[in-house]
Amino acid sequence: DGKRLGVDLLIDGKLPKDGWRSTWTAWFKKNPSIDFDLGSEKRIGVIRIYYQPWDRADELSEVKVEVSADGETFLEFNEYEGFASTPAKGVWAEIDLRAVKARYFRLSPKYRGWGNLWGEVEFWEIAK
Repeated sequence: DGKRLGVDLLIDGKLPKDGWRSTWTAWFKKNPSIDFDLGSEKRIGVIRIYYQPWDRADELSEVKVEVSADGETFLEFNEYEGFASTPAKGVWAEIDLRAVKARYFRLSPKYRGWGNLWGEVEFWEIAK
């Protein structure tokens, strides 16, 4: 279902409204892998994901982060877990990378319950 509202909405700077559907990018009973091209190599300290749990508070079970210099060969950076929030309310999940240099990032969430509802993804660059 991520195709209907598209992953482009994840980087448009606009947050969806709480509740059923608004402009959430949704994957029902699926764990997608989403690739992001930052345009050039950047030193990223934090990735923020605006998501909405639907069935249960811990619906976003984990997020695997992979990085790449060329967009074809990805290396696993780390897996993050422990996300929980009130169902049917949007919330930011913050992933502290410390500092990783890459142009391409692949985020692979795993769900419990309904699936994945994402509204926005931000990559925070560390100042040089």
